[in-house]
Amino acid sequence: MQVSIITFGCASNQADSDFMRSLLLEEGIAISEDPSEAGIIIVNSCTVKHHAESKFWKTVRELKLKGKRVIAAGCVPQADKQAEIKLKKSGISIIGVKDTDSICEAVKAESEGKHIVKNNSKKKNPYKKPITLSGITGKIQINEGCIGSCSYCKTKSARGDLISYPIKNLVTQAQCFIRQGAKELWLTSQDTGAYGRDIGTSLANLVKEIMIIQGDFFVRIGMSNPNTIKPLVKDIIRLMKKNERIYRFLHIPIQSANNQVLKGMNRKYDAKTLEEIFREISSSGLGITVSTDVICGFPNETEKQFLDTLDFIRKIKPDVLNISRYWARPGTKAASMKQPFNKVGINRTRKIKEEFDRISKEKNKAWAGWKGKALVTEKGKHGTYICRNKHYKQVILKSDERLGEFIEVEIERPRKFDFFGKALNRNV
Repeated sequence: MQVSIITFGCASNQADSDFMRSLLLEEGIAISEDPSEAGIIIVNSCTVKHHAESKFWKTVRELKLKGKRVIAAGCVPQADKQAEIKLKKSGISIIGVKDTDSICEAVKAESEGKHIVKNNSKKKNPYKKPITLSGITGKIQINEGCIGSCSYCKTKSARGDLISYPIKNLVTQAQCFIRQGAKELWLTSQDTGAYGRDIGTSLANLVKEIMIIQGDFFVRIGMSNPNTIKPLVKDIIRLMKKNERIYRFLHIPIQSANNQVLKGMNRKYDAKTLEEIFREISSSGLGITVSTDVICGFPNETEKQFLDTLDFIRKIKPDVLNISRYWARPGTKAASMKQPFNKVGINRTRKIKEEFDRISKEKNKAWAGWKGKALVTEKGKHGTYICRNKHYKQVILKSDERLGEFIEVEIERPRKFDFFGKALNRNV
């Protein structure tokens, strides 16, 4: 019986799915990329946002109606005991985030018409051994959990406290991916900036070691919270200056730029810290692509406090902005606060989106005519190909390219969130 994996959520979830896929392949279990062709479907869930969790439940219902055997994995059953009970009653096997190494056992059980539950929240996360590469991108989960306790976050209940994996193991995995032909390495976790705090090292030290590996590939540093990246930002910038293979890209979610709101969110930094971080990035001269996140309509956020965040976005002019309207996540501290009216979050989301659309359109004009090296990373729509330059800018090509190939491109037409370009030379 063939198996298919559906993944919701972040790069960490994608890394978990790659890990499970690799274990299944080692056991000789057939994998189908098309769920309609598979009898057993693994649904790797995300609980960060209400929308992601709703999509998970909708997908599970639809698969059951089609007669598929379902294994629920990821953060939803791990973070919510009621979700686990509901899934068990529906005749669905469960694999928690700390039990992904039991996926073959779960598939075997389902193929025999049985169900199992492996959802041990107290189990210490096993280091995920080097795995079979899927595509051209090697996703390396450098740590599990985080050092925070954000009042709105449900993921903490699933992923737990910080557990960093040893540098030597992560370098071995990176080397394994490069030998298999990887052209990108994604360093991912719930907070990459926190890496190493529990084992006496740091993200900067890890990146230095990975840069020793020979080969033609890019490294992308995943999301880092402001309080954890602040002590490292100068070191990371220095590494970027020395190594062309590190994408000039940083994802630093601010969530708010008002001190009172940040306190309510239990974020471990203030507006001054944010100003210092983004000033350092802006003055680096590297043209670092900045991605950030904001939550609109958090409980007790006033209009004036929201405007502090809007003004900060105008000031730093991020290249990527992930905007989330606040949704109460069951079991979180923020859910017990006085909840805002829906229209508050809707209106503030609209305002900040309109401002960002203006910023993005204006900033992207400056990239017209840029020429340089880029990596073809994926197939796009309507016969196009997508590549990324060293600034992690997404350039869409209408020509026929090969995935994993480094080419020289020229940006011809900037758009609001990406660019149309043309290939100039191949194998650069």
